[in-house]
Amino acid sequence: MYSVTERYSENIAKNVTFTAISGTITMTDGTTLEISDRNIREGSLSINSKINSNGEFRAGGVCADELSMSLLNYGDGAQSLDGAEVVLEFRLYAVGGFSEYDSVPLGIFVVDGSTIKRQADTVSFKAYDRLVLFDRSTWEMTNTLYNLISAACGSCGVPFGMSQAEFEALPNGGLTVPVDTSRVQTQRDLLMYAGVLTNSFAKINRAGELVFVQLTCTQDDHGMVVPVRELQGNIRFSTEFSDSTARVTAFIMNRNGVRLTSRNRITSSGSDCLTLEWTENPLLSGMKDSDVRDVLTTAVSAIYRCINRAYKAEFSGDPALDIGDYVRLRGGQIDTKRGYGTGMITSQTWRYRGKHTIQCSMPTTVAASAAAVALSDDEDVTDRVQPKS
Repeated sequence: MYSVTERYSENIAKNVTFTAISGTITMTDGTTLEISDRNIREGSLSINSKINSNGEFRAGGVCADELSMSLLNYGDGAQSLDGAEVVLEFRLYAVGGFSEYDSVPLGIFVVDGSTIKRQADTVSFKAYDRLVLFDRSTWEMTNTLYNLISAACGSCGVPFGMSQAEFEALPNGGLTVPVDTSRVQTQRDLLMYAGVLTNSFAKINRAGELVFVQLTCTQDDHGMVVPVRELQGNIRFSTEFSDSTARVTAFIMNRNGVRLTSRNRITSSGSDCLTLEWTENPLLSGMKDSDVRDVLTTAVSAIYRCINRAYKAEFSGDPALDIGDYVRLRGGQIDTKRGYGTGMITSQTWRYRGKHTIQCSMPTTVAASAAAVALSDDEDVTDRVQPKS
């Protein structure tokens, strides 16, 4: 979640808010157009974000955020928006006037020329964040994950928003791996495979920098997940939720005909235990099977703490929320036995002055027998296995 003030947190949770948009569009020749509520068509501004293409709780995502909007009074003589850079800021005014406000940057986006549509003096378009710039070819080399990604950022013109210490603090973040261009063809592929290894997903932050967000959570002394925000029933328009919680307790990967499983036996009472299957990761091509199992074990040891109760909810909106954040739904349409549901935002659509849709989706699972999963004494035995994506 973007860091906000206490005043912002209080005001955004109210039934009535006073908001505005401020920003710029910079054309490819450097010409700048100011953006405000006066030239944005009402109901047209939205930002869609997903952890991955399926919007599921799974590492390795490289999905660019998508901005949609329509500009008014943009006549035929106006310059083409193709390739223009859009920078937007959300403003939440303090109660008692429009002189004081708290701001939240919405990100930096590049307009996709193929999506531009005109009707009279109104132009509509979609723009995407800088993850789309990583669709460039890789080159053969062996190096640390941090150095490989730093080089990818340099070749694609995107700042890397993590220090070496921050990145190597991720699970398996200190690995040295090879890049085989026949299997890792683009820099975006590299980000995907690196995200799987480090139990994270690639994202462009609000300053336009590449970061990897780990699938993790904060827990209190009782082992309960601490959310970044609680959404009460009085600001939610609709709520759907699962009856059970779920967590990932094992990883498996088929490699050269051998079925490898994370070493740890992790048990979890009171929640659905999932085993996720990895596709064969080409960054591990030079490792022995025992070392690969260590990688799987390190990854699952980090992700199993994440307990999720799947949900889908619409509420009055908060652009400070990010995918990867934990939120708690309490009050209103939540079963009375527990009184709340907590889960990570795996996909969301924020609409300016409209309904904000957030969703927590766990991977679709199929039943599997214990014999199909347990292949050695130290492998985890679970009831459900998620097939590879």
